Amino acid sequence: MKIRPAQVIALAVAGALLFGSVVFVFVATADRNDAADSRQQAAQKLHEQRAATQDAEDQLTAARSARQATITQIGGIIGSTQGLADIWNQGIDAAGTTQSIGSSENPSVGDYNAAIENGNALADQIDAATQVVRDKIQSISRDLARQVA
Repeated sequence: MKIRPAQVIALAVAGALLFGSVVFVFVATADRNDAADSRQQAAQKLHEQRAATQDAEDQLTAARSARQATITQIGGIIGSTQGLADIWNQGIDAAGTTQSIGSSENPSVGDYNAAIENGNALADQIDAATQVVRDKIQSISRDLARQVA
């Protein structure tokens, strides 16, 4: 059997096409593997970003909670300070009463002693209320120092 040049050319073209198809399949498979790897890396990065976002949200929630606790503590200080101011005003009134009794033309010793005792009791209340305010301020200072640390 005689092989014709057209058959050789057809066989060469068919071989070239077969080789091209095999190369195409290998390249496509490699591209698909690269795409799968890229997708997996992207999924991993997305997971890491979501974890970082969740961590940031948790930190924000904790910071908001700490802020609210500090606001509440400051409100307590304001309330205690207002109570302290009220006691101070009573002390000033008591001092005025004591002064008035002592400077009158005919002072009553019993009224004067009662006014002194009232002033002393108010002084004790002022000391106690002042200590409450100091304690609250120190508590806030410690809490803020822990939050910053």
